[in-house]
Amino acid sequence: GASYTFNFEEGPLRRLPLVQVSHKPDRYPNPEGVELVSFQEPRNLRIGQFAQDLAVELLEFLRQRYDLILPAPRIVFLQSDAPVGDIRTVGQIVLIPEAYYRNPALVDRVFVAKLTVAITQIWFGESVWSHRDRQSWLHLALPGYISLDFFAYLYGEDAGIHNIADWLRPRYREHYFEAPVRRQMRQGHDLPLNASLLDSPRRQAVLIALHYKGPLVVRSLAHVVGEPIFYKALGRFFNEHRFKMVSETTFRESLEASTGQDLLKYFEDWFRGTPRLDYRIGHWEETVLPDGQYRLEVEVLRRTPFDMPVDVQVATAQGEMRQKRWAGDQERVRMLFTLPAPVAVIALDPHEALLELNRKDNYSVDHYRVRPVFDWAKQNEVLIALRGRLGGNAIDGNYGGVGVDIALDENNHIE
Repeated sequence: GASYTFNFEEGPLRRLPLVQVSHKPDRYPNPEGVELVSFQEPRNLRIGQFAQDLAVELLEFLRQRYDLILPAPRIVFLQSDAPVGDIRTVGQIVLIPEAYYRNPALVDRVFVAKLTVAITQIWFGESVWSHRDRQSWLHLALPGYISLDFFAYLYGEDAGIHNIADWLRPRYREHYFEAPVRRQMRQGHDLPLNASLLDSPRRQAVLIALHYKGPLVVRSLAHVVGEPIFYKALGRFFNEHRFKMVSETTFRESLEASTGQDLLKYFEDWFRGTPRLDYRIGHWEETVLPDGQYRLEVEVLRRTPFDMPVDVQVATAQGEMRQKRWAGDQERVRMLFTLPAPVAVIALDPHEALLELNRKDNYSVDHYRVRPVFDWAKQNEVLIALRGRLGGNAIDGNYGGVGVDIALDENNHIE
């Protein structure tokens, strides 16, 4: 057993009796070795071990996908008496508020999401540095993006935040990241990534931009340059700037050197501006060719003045896929596909890499979902929820019935 006292910026933490659990994973090849150490109360050993197991998975993921080697040979997880909120990182020490140790296994995925961001800040924020107010893309957007990527790797692209019945859980990316950002965009309240928390009177809007919009912007950036290329470019950016101060310009120039692409417009739009994106499928027509194949012509429309590349995916009735990318640099384009079978579904941005205002018109078929009582409406569908009602009046007495709610978007519904 041991006791540990840590000075926190809001005041000293109370003294806690802690036990240590150490682990040196064999799966992570590093000449210096890697040691994972957890300090927590004896009754909280489950989360202490869970944090270590998660770190082993994350370290391997970062090494394989981004070529990121741990900057130091040790990560320490420390139970703290900090207020409930984000898990904090100082150097290689990860401060986990005591409340997380009390959570049931049902919400372990929430812990996964929070802890992944904190661990990744050991690379981006603690080993590569930037101005923490106006350059929060480094210690918030990059770790947040990697958290989204790792979460999808563990649970799937459309993963829910809770490990319960699929239709009763909100989606991690869509409902926890995209929904608050899209809501502010529709209201005209969103801010660029380089907004200052200290100088802006709109504190809540800045927090949403930094914590939620930032990871989505980086995710779209990976889509623009190509995911495999971006993975290696991010690793190279870290290796070249370890223990250095960097800026948004440094990040852009490093990516341009790795990818050979001009990214100035993207950074000007998203890091310093507030663009709006909205694409939709227009008219499409299918004809049969003399050789028995099918010729598909699809019209894609850009409904806002801002442009980004968008993928157009076609699925045939036999389940075969065809995909092309449009630069999005015009108001409309007609794309041609030759298919071995009739088309079943046409989809724009099938992996939802772009932060669009509306995804319901990204498909050639309408997505409707009927649920009893309640569900979390996805942004690309119309949700119909059936709700029972009980009531009464002085003449007829009690009555029961079934009502219908139709969700139009995240904020509106017809009852």
